[in-house]
Amino acid sequence: MKNQIANGLQENSKQTIQEINRIEQFLLLPKHQYDFDNIQSDTTDDDMVAWGFEGLHTIRPKLEKTCKNPKEILGDELYNRFIDIEKQYA
Repeated sequence: MKNQIANGLQENSKQTIQEINRIEQFLLLPKHQYDFDNIQSDTTDDDMVAWGFEGLHTIRPKLEKTCKNPKEILGDELYNRFIDIEKQYA
């Protein structure tokens, strides 16, 4: 089980880097080396004052999956519809 989790995390990290590379290429930005285990935020927004919600724009120090599988939330039909749309533009 631990190996499956580790492999899944490595695959997510690989996909994240691929997506970041695609965004950089689309925006014609130079390639950058990111440290997803040490994210630092320099924002000073007060979400409670501005929006009435605490932590609305909180940036976590490490990029990691924190939500359920989209299929669980959207269901098979809607999830597959989005996958088909994504394939058209990939």
